[in-house]
Amino acid sequence: MSPLSIIINILEEDMPWLLLFLLSFRNQIRFAIPKTIFISIGYISCVAMVIFINIEIVNAPEFLEFYSKFRFLFSLFHLVGTGCICIFLVAARKSALIFFVLVIKNYLDTLLLSAQLISILSGWSFDLVELLHLILTGPLVYLFIRRLLCPIAQPTFSMKFWNSLWLIPFSFYLIFRLGIIDGYFDRLSLLGTAATVSPYIWFFITFITYYLILYMLSQTLKHARLKEEIRLARAQGQIRKALYDHDAHRTEKIRSEIFLPLSQLEKLAESNDIPAIRAYIQNRLNRLAQATGAPVCEHYEVDTILRHYRNLYEENQIDLTMYANVSKDIFISKIDISILLGNLLENALQACLGQSGGEKFVKVRLESSQTKLLLFIQNSFSGEVVKNGSGFVSSRHSGSGLGTVSVRNIVDKYQGTVRFYDYEQKFTVRVMIYNYKEERER
Repeated sequence: MSPLSIIINILEEDMPWLLLFLLSFRNQIRFAIPKTIFISIGYISCVAMVIFINIEIVNAPEFLEFYSKFRFLFSLFHLVGTGCICIFLVAARKSALIFFVLVIKNYLDTLLLSAQLISILSGWSFDLVELLHLILTGPLVYLFIRRLLCPIAQPTFSMKFWNSLWLIPFSFYLIFRLGIIDGYFDRLSLLGTAATVSPYIWFFITFITYYLILYMLSQTLKHARLKEEIRLARAQGQIRKALYDHDAHRTEKIRSEIFLPLSQLEKLAESNDIPAIRAYIQNRLNRLAQATGAPVCEHYEVDTILRHYRNLYEENQIDLTMYANVSKDIFISKIDISILLGNLLENALQACLGQSGGEKFVKVRLESSQTKLLLFIQNSFSGEVVKNGSGFVSSRHSGSGLGTVSVRNIVDKYQGTVRFYDYEQKFTVRVMIYNYKEERER
């Protein structure tokens, strides 16, 4: 293999590698398309330049011998470099991106071996065979990653298991590099047909393994989410029952007082005191709104949850400042907004109830429509907030709080952001989610 062919092979590998990766995660790219293309071309040019300089400094035969002897280390450095560029260009969990970088790398390694094999057996040009392989298999691999792996993987990006899951494709990479490709063509002359089909068997096994692993993880996540939805449905039932009993009691009280206002109006009417009648009616309407609990917002589920926690905060003498502007139709599902809001308001309530002294308060600001959701919740607390790698440790048990994990999963599902802050005995949560699809259509 000549120095020039080494450069060409690396370029032929890097361009499909970056293209497959960026297309699979095109919704999470950090930069504009022109800047992304510029960075990608710059990286590929740097790789080619480094090899070219080494060839110029070291004469070609020595370089080829050095490259052949340490081919695995070259591949490892190349993997690290391309992986860093991919992670830099895409905004998502780094360990999950490493998993997909290795998946694509394993595909390209198998393609390279297959192209070399067919080139030897047929006598065709290696570059031509590799190009045909890319044209035939590239779109299929892209669809496999984009349509099968990504939809399964993305809802779980906030989970901790991604910190170690990338070791599976990395193990496949090591097995292929150290156990299969090393000495493969020597074995080919001995084993014949049996060795020619091994790259394709390996390709099939690795990708089926990736799919099965992510499928099992997705089923586990669905099971956990179903349990959370059942728990939420029960909690909402209890909330609605509590609100119904509360409103029924107050309505009964209003009915018992209806005759007194009517008799008072009758006296005012006899004296023909119109201003006094109007003032009296307005006063009674204000008292009626307070007694029945005026709706907080137009969205029924959100209104139900906010009214329930407003009553709980009042019963526990927690100072509440609440603003909610939520339309009837929002882009987030009823289940998701209920889990998001219910968990955060419950966390704020528990923090205030566990407060040993000082003023207890909760501030809530919520705005949501068909294009955005902005949520701000701040509450007082005492003690210390314990943090771990994935968020905050629950104050009710050891380990990460399930509520915080549920919140992160929902925010990640809609490609939003959630931030937690603690400062001077104040805990703050900010959630921002934009409906990019709706904004593009407009």
